Formats: sequence, structure tokens, C-alpha cells
Amino acid sequence: MNKSKIKTLAVASAFLALTACSNEPGMGVDYQGDITIQATIGQMTKVAYPGSNSTVFVADDTILVYGWIGSNTEIPVKRVVDSVPNVYDGTVWTPLKPMLWKNATDAHYFLGIYPEPQSVTSLTEADFTLNPANYKASDLLIATNLTGVKATDGPVNLTFEHVMAKLNVNLKFRNEFGGTPDVSSVTAGAYSSAKINYLTKEVTTSGTAGEVIIPKAADPTQGFEMSFTGLQIPQNDVNRISITIGNRVFVYTSAQEIPLEGGKYTTLNLIVGKDIIELANISVKDWSAGTTIGLEEAKEIYPTIPIINGHEYVDLGLPSGLKWATCNVGATKPEEYGDYFAWGDTVPYYSSQDPLTWKKGKSAGYDWSTYTWCEGSYKTLNKYCDNGTYGYNGFTDSKTTLVLEDDAASYNWGGIWRMPTKGDIDELIATKDNTTDYTWTWCNGGWQIVRNSTGATLFLPAAGYRYDTNLGDVGSVGYYWSSSLGTVYPGNAWNIGFYSSGANAYGSDRHLGFSVRPVCP
Repeated sequence: MNKSKIKTLAVASAFLALTACSNEPGMGVDYQGDITIQATIGQMTKVAYPGSNSTVFVADDTILVYGWIGSNTEIPVKRVVDSVPNVYDGTVWTPLKPMLWKNATDAHYFLGIYPEPQSVTSLTEADFTLNPANYKASDLLIATNLTGVKATDGPVNLTFEHVMAKLNVNLKFRNEFGGTPDVSSVTAGAYSSAKINYLTKEVTTSGTAGEVIIPKAADPTQGFEMSFTGLQIPQNDVNRISITIGNRVFVYTSAQEIPLEGGKYTTLNLIVGKDIIELANISVKDWSAGTTIGLEEAKEIYPTIPIINGHEYVDLGLPSGLKWATCNVGATKPEEYGDYFAWGDTVPYYSSQDPLTWKKGKSAGYDWSTYTWCEGSYKTLNKYCDNGTYGYNGFTDSKTTLVLEDDAASYNWGGIWRMPTKGDIDELIATKDNTTDYTWTWCNGGWQIVRNSTGATLFLPAAGYRYDTNLGDVGSVGYYWSSSLGTVYPGNAWNIGFYSSGANAYGSDRHLGFSVRPVCP
């Protein structure tokens, strides 16, 4: 194994003379001695995540250590060392609680995890989510010593290996751009969640594939105008890279799978023109040389409907650059109504719409008496209240925009999805008056919005709304919540309200069940 891609963790034993344990001090069956840790890091072992070029352990780095006896193919529930964090102070590692040998006769097996996970509920099927915004936490390294170490053997060596893959995308641009264009994002069509077996270091993708952001590198690779680099979950079916330049999306689709292997980085060198993307080469190298896949071409695909976190969106070329999802939350097609949400609630009040089955405590339907953020009426608000007259016992919190934990789009779709703000709604509605660039057409029980220059299309079905236990105006009226509190009084919130003859922003009572259409930057 390449020495530059590993960390070596030396775990040394310091013997204690426990005279009550055996006639031979320190060697009895019940002998327990301290296990201490020394750790070193090889050059370029840790990923150079944005904002860091660390190639050594730094103060406050934490390693999670497990140790057990018995079998080296199975980790028992009862362990000798069980999830003990060891914190580095820049010189030495200190366990946050004692680590002791079980005895001096049994072989001990060890597992190390870096960085320390927030929680570990299973060592053989742990959930892992890649976070492009926090590469330090996503740079998962695992070490095992399964040869068996006894207390008398001296240091326990743990060699850490990268589990994640790394993807580099280098870009050149043809002269027709008139210089280096503004690339707003580069994404890979890939999985961002997985199950990890810490013992075998196996990674199995989970969830739904989406668009995984590849952050921009601070400096481009020599010979290229722009570079993007980031961690990826190892997987075998990635073949799409999307490059957004202004209001255009260039999609490179590889004729073969782009390999993403744990402990290795894959580099794509692309030459981007206004009508074509040329693939200079693909190379796969160890973390610290590799094969090259020959020249290919890929045309720009536009208009396109890219995917983020498993959900499609459409780019209408809005001034803000905001993209709108093609479906409502709870729907799988643009024409489907989806679910209905009270403002600030992240789940519907029913468990089924066909047949309609109300959840426990919600039998009154969408009413102030069942609304989460009040104590039974519009004058007893307990969250999102900027006027004490309407707050429970005078409550105010000055919150005028939903936090993400109360945002139905963010809660149900994750990633960068969110509910639109009042400003986002106004921006969309304004396109109705811009008949040169946009066409609004009432058809199939909803509004179809088309950007004339590209053909990009958004459809908003008139899903009606739920009030009390009723469902009204289906097919003729649509209401879509924003994340913005209303200005008339804090018991209402802004939404898109529309019917066949118009569309506007309205303030409506928060307890009503409206549709949610997510947006993303």
C-alpha cells in the first residue's frame, strides 16, 4: 500500500502491577493495563478539503477506538474498548475514558474511525451521508487490526485507509465564450448516502441518486482555467457531470462508467464549448498513477431537467437564478397534487388520502384546534409571532421566516431544497406580465409557465386546499405556501394563490392545508 495514503496508529500498553489478580503480577487472567495511543499521519493522507491543506493531525482531532476479544470476523455487543474517543492536543493522544486490556492471555482486536462520527448505532451497517459543505467530517478513514494483539505484544498498529473516493473536474473553455465564463456550479449525478461496514470497510450506496455538488478549488490545476474537487461515495454507475454557466446547463454523459473507488481520486479533464464538451481524458490515481480513457465528445443538453437529491427542477432563467421543482411535495409527476401542509408543519395531518385517514389528534382536520404552532386559536400562537396580541400569554419571537426544521420542502426532500420566500413568489408571478420572455397558459387544471427562448416549462396544478376536514376547489384554484410570515397579522402567511384568470401573492391563515412546491438556488 502506498505509504502516502495511510495513517499509522500505534497503541501501546503500559502494564500495571495488580497484585490481587495473580501470583505473577501483571500476568493473570484478570490483568488490566492501560492502553495508550500514539498516532502519526503520512504525507497527504487527509483530504485537502476547502479551507484546509492539513497533512498532519492537528489539535482537537479525535479518533474513535473499539477493541474486543473473541472473533476477528464479528464485533460483539460487549467490548473491551467501546467507542472511546481519543483527542489529540498537538503532542499526545488522550482517551476520554480509560482503555484497559481485558487480560494478558486473549488476543484483542481493534477498530479505529476518523473523524469521530456523531453517533454509531451499528458498526456493520452504519448510515453515512456525504456533506460537501463539511469535507473534514466526510473524509472517512477506517483502521482495523484483526491479526490479534495481546497485552504482552507491545504496540497495537492501526493503519488507516481512505474509504471515500475523490473526484476532480478540470475545465478549459473554447474561444467562443470570450474568456473564462462564470461557472455557477458543477455537479455529479451520484449517490450521497451509503451504509458503511466499519469492520470490512465495505460501502453500499443507499437512498436515491441526485446531483452532488463538487466544490470549486481555490486554484485551477496547471493547464486549466478552472478546477472543481470533492469527495464522493465510492460507486460504479456515475456517468453524468453537469456544468452550469449562466442560464445554460452543459451535461457531459460518459459512454462508460466514471470510476469512483475508495482511497483513489478520479480526474476528468473537460474542454467546454458552447455546443460541445470534449473529454480530454479520465484518470484514476491513488490518494497520493492510473489509466487514461480516451477522447470522447458530448453535446450540450438544454433545456434540461437536472436532478438534485432525487428530485427534478426546471431553470426558468429568473433574475435570481432560482430553480423551481417540477413536482409538489408528495407528488411524483407535475400534474399530481401531492400532499397538503399547514404552514410550518412538515408532515400532513392525515396518514392516507385514499381513503382519508386522519392522524391521532388531527381528526378535526386543518383547523386552529389542531395547528401545531398555537394553543387552539389564532390568538394563542406559540411560534412565529411578531405581535404579542396574537401570542400565547403575550408570546413573541420575531421569527418571520420558517427555519429549515419547519420547512416542509427541506424536511421532506433534504439537500438544498427549501420553500420559496415571498420574494421568490413575487419573482415568479412577475413573469406573467413579461409576455416577450414568458407564456402563461391555463391548461389541464393549472398554470403552465414556459420560457419562450428555451422552452423550459413549469406546471403548477390547481390542487385546491384543505380546510377543517374538507377538500375544496380542486382543479380550479391553487395555493402554494411560501416560507414568509404574513404582514396583516402573524396568524397568516404568504402564498401563491391562483385560478384560471390570474395569480397573485396572498396572505392566508396558517392552519389551512396548502401545497408546497420546493425551490433551490
